[in-house]
Amino acid sequence: MKKHFIFMISLVVVISITATAVLFPSSSAKYIGRSGEYNMTLYAPRGDKIVRISGGYTHSLAISSSGQLYGWGNNGYGKIGDGTTTNRNLPIEIINASHIKFKYVAASEDHSLGIDYDGNLYSWGSASYGKLGNGSTSGSVTSPAKINIAGDPKFIKVEVVIQGSAALDDAGNIWTWGSNSNGFLGNGSTTGNRSVPAIVTNFTGESPFFTDVATSCYACYSLLAVDSEGNIWGWGESQYGELGFGANNTRNRPTPAIVYTAATGLWSATSGSGDLRQVVHLTPGTKMVSVAMGWGLGGAMDENGSIYTWGANNMNELGIGATNNGSDYPPKLVYNALTGEWKAPQTPDFGEPRKIVNYEMSAAGGWAIDELGNVFSWGYNTHGQLGIGSTSNQSYPIKMYDSQAGLFIGGASLPAGTEIVSAGGHRDHVFFLAENGELFAAGENASYRLGDGTITRRTTAVCISSGIAGSVFPLAILEWPII
Repeated sequence: MKKHFIFMISLVVVISITATAVLFPSSSAKYIGRSGEYNMTLYAPRGDKIVRISGGYTHSLAISSSGQLYGWGNNGYGKIGDGTTTNRNLPIEIINASHIKFKYVAASEDHSLGIDYDGNLYSWGSASYGKLGNGSTSGSVTSPAKINIAGDPKFIKVEVVIQGSAALDDAGNIWTWGSNSNGFLGNGSTTGNRSVPAIVTNFTGESPFFTDVATSCYACYSLLAVDSEGNIWGWGESQYGELGFGANNTRNRPTPAIVYTAATGLWSATSGSGDLRQVVHLTPGTKMVSVAMGWGLGGAMDENGSIYTWGANNMNELGIGATNNGSDYPPKLVYNALTGEWKAPQTPDFGEPRKIVNYEMSAAGGWAIDELGNVFSWGYNTHGQLGIGSTSNQSYPIKMYDSQAGLFIGGASLPAGTEIVSAGGHRDHVFFLAENGELFAAGENASYRLGDGTITRRTTAVCISSGIAGSVFPLAILEWPII
């Protein structure tokens, strides 16, 4: 009787704690003990909320502040990570026997990567081309599995391309594995896939200490990185000029090369004919802090909060108000944080200095979030993924979320003054994460990739994390043995 009494007290305590934010629907969990199984509904610890989101081609992943992993959409090859290949039309908890707490995830076309709180690397989904990093080039893994690496490096960021993977560790190293198409691995060759992670070391002189890395979206094999000096490096495929070399573009760069040198403020790109193809260099000492990549598109943000883009403009993805088709455009200033001015004349200037604090790309578009939490979007929009209420491509940045009013274009709302903290997606859909943990989505919804329970395309943002009244945030299955 004493043991049963203790269990009931613990159970009452657990189920009486509800989340402060209204998030994903609750789910049933089971208690496993010597006397059998007991079904019960469990709730998350107070204050648990979504803190990171990654949109793959047809599936999506999210992490809560407690490290719980969620997934939804197409589940081919087990890329959601729930141990099955069953498609999921709503977000579900990814339950794992080791109770892994994740801090970072990345979703691609048919595989996924994650990093736990201890900096360990995990992979799941299709193992083709060696992209899971587990030594195999075939088959699949349907639950997150740790990648064992000699020396036990600690990772802080992961990135994925269609058939390859990359990761940044806390010692400033970039690791690559999977397909070496177009020189993605950065080892000086364009042949020989790799099924285990290896550090990119093919640099002239001492290897840089890297602080950020980004890989191309969808079907390209490119990589951009920022080092601790504020320089940008690039390697891999550059079919459309996405590595940023302008008229000096080479389609394949299997060896890392400098794209921008902070000390001099000079881009390595060379100018072509016409105003859009002229290279404009920066004030010496201007450091870059982050990079972003799309499909045939690259970009960066500097320490002042100004943003730049380069590569293709076939679908208005440069975001500078120009509708010129073509590729190999050199780096162009999209927004000047020091003056508050946008390059595109159609976008109203701020009239005062203001920083961009988050800059992300999808396959052929961009999203910028300013320091007030407003969101601007531009580029390819055939599936409504810009969230601006149409499916027309957008050649200049348009404010699609106003933080002061708490309103998205189309009417979705948050409490006035609520900031959006991150935005990004894949080729055809995008997510917007608010500071209170609420999650919004727009764009293509085939395979349930938006997570709203439907396959209805959304041209304006819809809330997928609090759409069910009275819903609460679920807690992972607990396995408490009765002693």
